[in-house]
Amino acid sequence: MKMNGKLALLYRFLQVMLVSLAIVSVMSVSSASIEQSADAVPKNDSERAQFVNDLRTKGLSDEEIAQEIIAIIKSAPKETEKSTVEPQKPLLTADEIQRKLQELETTIVSTEIKNASPEFWIILVADDTQKDSLISEIRSSDIDPDEKKNLEQSLSDIWLKYPVKFTKTGNTLYIDFDMKDTDSILTKTDNETLARVSEIHEEIICGGGSPKWATTPGHADIIYWAIYENAFPSHPLLNYADYAASHAGDPDLGLPWNVYDHYYNPEWGTGGAPSAAAFAYTQALWNLNVLDYNESAKQIAYSSHYMSDVGNPWHTGYELNTTENQTGHYRYEGWVSSHWTTPGFVFRAYVRGNADDYLWDLSSGSEETQVADSTIRIAESSHRFIDQLFIRFWYWTDQQLENDDWSREVTRVCLATTSKYVNGLADRWLVMKFPSIADRPTDPDLDRFYEDINGNSRKDFNDVALYWQNVDWIDENEPHRLFDYTGDGYIDMDDVMALWYEI
Repeated sequence: MKMNGKLALLYRFLQVMLVSLAIVSVMSVSSASIEQSADAVPKNDSERAQFVNDLRTKGLSDEEIAQEIIAIIKSAPKETEKSTVEPQKPLLTADEIQRKLQELETTIVSTEIKNASPEFWIILVADDTQKDSLISEIRSSDIDPDEKKNLEQSLSDIWLKYPVKFTKTGNTLYIDFDMKDTDSILTKTDNETLARVSEIHEEIICGGGSPKWATTPGHADIIYWAIYENAFPSHPLLNYADYAASHAGDPDLGLPWNVYDHYYNPEWGTGGAPSAAAFAYTQALWNLNVLDYNESAKQIAYSSHYMSDVGNPWHTGYELNTTENQTGHYRYEGWVSSHWTTPGFVFRAYVRGNADDYLWDLSSGSEETQVADSTIRIAESSHRFIDQLFIRFWYWTDQQLENDDWSREVTRVCLATTSKYVNGLADRWLVMKFPSIADRPTDPDLDRFYEDINGNSRKDFNDVALYWQNVDWIDENEPHRLFDYTGDGYIDMDDVMALWYEI
């Protein structure tokens, strides 16, 4: 039909209006759809769990569910800029500890010398300066003049009868007998002479008082900071760090009679510290499962105590001898205690400032085995310094020890190593089972992050879903540094993405 000009113009106007209304209508629908979609995005653990359950009811696989989760995260509005939290750096990293272990000088006294006089061999290895010092102590003592003369002569005869030689190879000094017959054992009379010399020396060094087992602040600080730094900021066991620290010294009650459990000699494979630490750990877990947090914290402190004990070199070789010649041992523990916070030493900093942790490989053994193995590793690290520390703290004056860089560095390395393994102990103790999951998470690739959320010893798509639907719970109940995969100091959707990309 032919229209006149006015009707045609009106028709075109109506067409344009209809198209415009259609566009506005579509835009309105799209905006409403987007707004509704944004409102439908799960905002908490409960909503996320319901979302996953709905998808599972529809028959989606774990991988498909994970894909849906990642799509939601990618489409969600960008979060406001977060301030990155710098991860705490240890004063000595694992690599630096190993380097220092190689650089520090060590002394090795032969087994033949130690067997010749198990209680008093330290006097046999005296150098010329130390010999002069012992003779001087005998002469200045209050004993009978005739005994002085006889004791001095007898000691000189022993040094002539059992000469030793000092051989330096690299950073290691070897001390051995310098005679053909190395199977000789000192006679009863010889040992009586050495015992008397040791008694006089001990009286001078210890001021006439018998040395006692030292209760240093080390045990309390080691377990306190391991729990506090790993549980911060909101773990339910965070408040039990103080309780654990207050009981960290309990295992020392009864010393020296129960010394076997505080000792491990890696050369002989003897000592009860590994098994004692493992047993206490299993008790900590049992009490954790029945929600007795006080007793669990106490037992984890006990486990830490036995592990930490063998970080002291004296607990890796001479602990069977609890009645004689412990002067050096007591002096060392007192020296560490007195310098725990002293400027220039600050031994506590190598515990409090240590963010390094030992990674448990649960595929190679049970958790109990891991605790025992950790204890043995600590003993192996500290044992290499035992002979030289023994000689220094038996012979050296207080002033010499005060200026001794070697003893200070050895102590720092031993504390940093011990703290590393106790951090691993606390890490594993703090890892909780996820809601409705039978097994605790694990770290299958030993990268210090626990990606195996369902505890089946591997990373899979189900772990992505479990993490996503428990983000709030993780933030409040797990040690952050084990589940913060991005290392930004937050438990959030970025960690879900990081886990997705790793699988």
